[in-house]
Amino acid sequence: MNRQFLGKTTGHDVVALMAQGQRVIEYWPDFCRLLTQHFGVEGTSLLAEPAFHDNGSIDWYGETGTPIPQDELLAQYEAIKTKIEALGAHPEKATTDTDRTFLSLLLFAIQIPSPDYLRSGPNGPVLIGWGHQPVTTRIEQVDLKGFGKRPPPRPKADPPASETKTAAQPPVTILPPPPEPPVMRLWGPWQSWLQLFAKLAGLACILWLLSRLGGWIGSWICHYPNFPLWITLPLVLLIGLLLLLLLPWRTWSDFRRVGRVGAQTGILQIVLAWDDLNDLDLHVLCPDGGRIYFGNRSHGGGMLDHDANARTTGAVAPTKRAVENIVWQGAPPPGLYTVEVDPFSMPICPHTRFRLTVRHNGHVLVARQGIVSQTRGTLSVCQFRISS
Repeated sequence: MNRQFLGKTTGHDVVALMAQGQRVIEYWPDFCRLLTQHFGVEGTSLLAEPAFHDNGSIDWYGETGTPIPQDELLAQYEAIKTKIEALGAHPEKATTDTDRTFLSLLLFAIQIPSPDYLRSGPNGPVLIGWGHQPVTTRIEQVDLKGFGKRPPPRPKADPPASETKTAAQPPVTILPPPPEPPVMRLWGPWQSWLQLFAKLAGLACILWLLSRLGGWIGSWICHYPNFPLWITLPLVLLIGLLLLLLLPWRTWSDFRRVGRVGAQTGILQIVLAWDDLNDLDLHVLCPDGGRIYFGNRSHGGGMLDHDANARTTGAVAPTKRAVENIVWQGAPPPGLYTVEVDPFSMPICPHTRFRLTVRHNGHVLVARQGIVSQTRGTLSVCQFRISS
């Protein structure tokens, strides 16, 4: 990960744009995928990545490039903004309804409070503070830290409405919330006893059938004394093989991998494991909208305590037995959680197979396998609900 800190914004300076109660900046992975798809490397690094803090401030991370003059940087920003607006005028170019929805939101997300929020990137400008608007017009004269020239005095009277009227903005299609999939529920004590009773009843039925066939089997045993052994031994071997195949060997191996790297366990634990040198990132979207990942390692009592295959100074060397772990050692906040896998850097191969396991109070809630690629971007793997 070669992203660097580019700046910080606070609620005193800017306010986030919202779409159906959710901040537009939380769709950052989808916007990056859409920009990369239509504009290539120029769009990949356009939007800086937000990292949220509990106090409402946001750190912005992105790739840096050779510094260029502010007027040239602004001209580049206006040029790519024009391209995005031209794409928005032809929504049929988007391949799916979801992409058309994100495209309509992107037209507003690329707005920045002022040119001071532009940074030089490797392939053009990088926007920090995108998806926000200034708290007041005075912010246009103040830099991100709150210092700068004093604003000019406010006019005594507001200009006529005809002069302040702006061009009508295109209608925004609000992104509907994702459907909540059925969540795996743990068996209660009475359900476990019922399951055991059903198994015993099935065994009793099998024994009764065998007793009814006793005469037929007895005649065979008289002629072939080794007949029971011939029947029993293959059945035992077959049942044993099926049991071995059904055991969650991969899940157990992944949790042993977590222990070997020194990561912690807790009431709620989410583990991502893969077997090559690519750099995948585990993201968890919490019920309150906060996101836990490498750029914001703790939120709502949960923390990312191991990040694998990062190419940064001081990071652990990349390994083919990679694992990332997000854990709540205390009771996690109730609500709906969304787990995502981001193919952050894929220098080894274009596709990576991964395994994801969610464990709550020692019981496995979700066990999934999948494939991610850099062309498809961040993959939403599963959702689960923690009751209060």
